[in-house]
Amino acid sequence: MQDYEYTAFISYRHLLPDEAVAKKLHSLIENFSVPGDIQKTSGIRKMGRVFRDQEELPLSTDLGADIRTALDHSQWLIALCSPQYLESRWCMTEIDYFISIGRRDHILTLLVDGEPETAFPQQLMVMEMDGKTVEIEPMAGDVRAPSLSDSLKKLSQEKLRLLAPMLGVHFDDLRQRARRRRNRIIFSAAAVS
Repeated sequence: MQDYEYTAFISYRHLLPDEAVAKKLHSLIENFSVPGDIQKTSGIRKMGRVFRDQEELPLSTDLGADIRTALDHSQWLIALCSPQYLESRWCMTEIDYFISIGRRDHILTLLVDGEPETAFPQQLMVMEMDGKTVEIEPMAGDVRAPSLSDSLKKLSQEKLRLLAPMLGVHFDDLRQRARRRRNRIIFSAAAVS
């Protein structure tokens, strides 16, 4: 098994709301406390570092080479999808490069704005199977909301859709663990007061 410098590479457009969601997602993933039973079965003790270009490359002189290196050293790519994401040549290049190095099955998506048909990159909407091109809809978290603050609130729950495949567990299992943990905290706080 290959060791990666980054658990995930966040591919996003440097415009709101995408940029704010990327920043919050970066923090949520890096600070996620992996449940003990998942640590035992997966061997993953903590999520590790997340690559987000404004965090990792603030003074880079060769952005293209540095981005490719970061993609090479990232286990997962998380695409923050929106209509403006599709307009970014850099974002499309990041996806194409990640696919070209054989990690198409390690691309996760988060729908930030728009509808799936106007927000998901075409290269994630089709797949070659048995020599035929088949249309698919990528499995995605969804943080679309009327306001940025509502999107960021939704992200606290939707992060589990991204973390589940990264940890090798089902989303519902991870969601139930989070619910039980939240209930234990509430019960403990009530018992103390």
